[in-house]
Amino acid sequence: MAAEKINLKLGGFFNAAAVGVSQSNNEGLKAPGFVTSGEIYAQGWTDLDDGISVGFRTEFELERDNGYTEAFFSDTQYQDDLIDEVWAYIEGPFGRFEFGQQDGVADQMMFYGPTVSQAIKVNNPDIFLLECPTASFCAGSPTGRPYTPNGLQLRTDMHVTEDYTKIIYYTPRIHGFQAGVSYTPELVRNFSGFATRQENQRNQQSQIWEFGINYAERFGSLDLGFSAAYLTGTNEDPHA
Repeated sequence: MAAEKINLKLGGFFNAAAVGVSQSNNEGLKAPGFVTSGEIYAQGWTDLDDGISVGFRTEFELERDNGYTEAFFSDTQYQDDLIDEVWAYIEGPFGRFEFGQQDGVADQMMFYGPTVSQAIKVNNPDIFLLECPTASFCAGSPTGRPYTPNGLQLRTDMHVTEDYTKIIYYTPRIHGFQAGVSYTPELVRNFSGFATRQENQRNQQSQIWEFGINYAERFGSLDLGFSAAYLTGTNEDPHA
């Protein structure tokens, strides 16, 4: 039984930019050009009679991703994927559990510097200006898998497991401190990815654990915070 009715929320954003890019390696990139990025999200939540809160959120891309068609790339499971994140949570005095396609604690619990633009920024940008122009130059996958990124990613956040399916736990915040742990068994988003759940994929990380801790407190008009994270995983089939 729920003490309150189910709350529903719908939102989203749309960003557009006119850019000029200078990248000359191999075939290079066309410049100038126009780029856009948009998303719609829906979420619902309710509070149960015992004080426990449960909720759900899903995010939908408004545009198709640019996909590679060269035979060099075999990992095209998520090419043109229109779903960004899908996850559910349960929260109470015990802390918070999340399950689904969500970023790990090494990314969510970290503090980063402020940004000027939501679309074009260093960490977790919606628009990537520098890309991998040809298959012969790329050393990895078009889906941006960990350690084989699609192009030059100017990032300082620890985004190893991205939105791949995982389970996450956060402790309650006590005296400004909070800890978290997340586990990603395989870099897949659903159970249909047979090709990406092979036992020994070349240079693919699996069994990834993330541990994070942060401190956040306000002293008058001063906000003080720090964070730290540790990640560990297994390379299924190491190659130079």
